[in-house]
Amino acid sequence: MLEVLRSVIQEVNRAGDLEAVLGIIVERVKDAMSTEVCSIYLHDEHDERFVFMATRGLNTDAVGKVSLALDEGLVGYVAERAEPINLEDAQNHPRNRFLKEVGEEAFHAFLGVPIIHHRKVLGVLVVQQTQTRRFDESEEAFLITLSAQLAGVIAHADSFKYYAKWRQLDRFIKAGEYQFNGSINSVEVLAQLVSGKVLEYQFTVPEGLRYRDFVTRLSQHPAMIGKPVPDAQDWLSKMHSRWLHPEGLLFPSTYRFASHNLPIDIIEQAYLKQLQVLQSEWAQRAENLPYKTPYEVLIMASIIEKETGLASERPIIAGVFVRRLQKGMKLQTDPTVIYGMGAKFNGNIRRSDLTEDTPYNTYVHRGLPPTPIALPGRAAIYAALHPADGLSLFFVARGDGSHEFANTYPEHLLNVRKYQLKK
Repeated sequence: MLEVLRSVIQEVNRAGDLEAVLGIIVERVKDAMSTEVCSIYLHDEHDERFVFMATRGLNTDAVGKVSLALDEGLVGYVAERAEPINLEDAQNHPRNRFLKEVGEEAFHAFLGVPIIHHRKVLGVLVVQQTQTRRFDESEEAFLITLSAQLAGVIAHADSFKYYAKWRQLDRFIKAGEYQFNGSINSVEVLAQLVSGKVLEYQFTVPEGLRYRDFVTRLSQHPAMIGKPVPDAQDWLSKMHSRWLHPEGLLFPSTYRFASHNLPIDIIEQAYLKQLQVLQSEWAQRAENLPYKTPYEVLIMASIIEKETGLASERPIIAGVFVRRLQKGMKLQTDPTVIYGMGAKFNGNIRRSDLTEDTPYNTYVHRGLPPTPIALPGRAAIYAALHPADGLSLFFVARGDGSHEFANTYPEHLLNVRKYQLKK
């Protein structure tokens, strides 16, 4: 028996989960003791019952579906006494309960041993035979020793699995990465696994950054490192986008995701959000605007986003650009020049840069540039569609984040001398 005991313990230690542990126990005990039945009942802390969790010799379809009250039957009697019960003829015992649901026959010989861990009864290990006899001392010692050795294994196994199986919730457990805080029991663990409340990560992109900044930050997020970042043309094609350039198409915001998510998941979410915001704002646009399509609004909004960080100035700057478009004037906005310079921009714009012919140079070309130049947020989109009334056509930076506006070019030159040339 000692060699069998060692073998069983080795198998249990290699088992992957509680269900496998229980299966090994009932199989090996039944064979070692040459009994007709070996079964295990485990204590369900939530419902305070003993659940029929594993068997060899009885109806396996009843596993996880049949349970006993804590004081019911011989199983309850063993747990109540917290000691082995060895009966020659269990049929005549007053606590005997015939469990037809599990396929019990007229079993007479009964040996039940409590599985105890830290003075707590975790379950009951039972062997039965139709023969009327008392299990001998060596058999009882074998079962007691095995029970004691396995109590710790069962206590530290994934105990919520047997509860899940009993409650028929195992099929609803959702995969993912979970975080459990403080002291938590198996029932609470299961509740969180079934709810799908996985550990969430957070990714934030502020307004005004470029598409490349969005992708770079996303790929460098600790939960995204090593995951593939799709090429812009690939995800644009997948999303059936009518536009071929990714700039401006992702909504700057905070996104939450789980460990299984990929960069493409966040990109698609940001793209769909930008479309939703743009369509919603376009439907409520002011009248007599110079835009032919929502995409032109996105372009204008990106310029507004780069020109000012002050919420109060967005509609004013939008008004300046809208009036310039309506009058056929060039926008002459530095952020478009910078975008067109690409990697050549070193932090300063030279006079020669303002005359360089790139598609984005609004000092050279009239109208809007071909694409957005940044990721605009909802406020900038709203400002582009609701420009402030006024006469101003020019503005210059004051050096404190705000701007001075002018209606005429001579006024603008005076402002330039005051705020930029410091004369």
